Amino acid sequence: MSLGTTNHEYVVGALRWLAYGYHFFLNKPKESVAAYKDCLELDPKHHDCRIFLSHLKFNEGDLITAWSLARETLLTRFVHITAVAAPNILVLPM
Repeated sequence: MSLGTTNHEYVVGALRWLAYGYHFFLNKPKESVAAYKDCLELDPKHHDCRIFLSHLKFNEGDLITAWSLARETLLTRFVHITAVAAPNILVLPM
């Protein structure tokens, strides 16, 4: 799916909020997981969707997936922040 930058951000944001609503307000985990996955399909670096999906997987008892999603988010975010703050430092993920 090819979207303009602005439209892409709106679509990803809408999917994130839809998933959040299913997750926290309607208690519909299956719909929430599907919306979070759609969000990540459109924007794999969207940290909110990955963290909330990790939270859902943790609540479902899927601790391996929950840990993997959370760890990947933290490592990606840390590497990005380090690259912006100190571009001459090489950071290797654990």
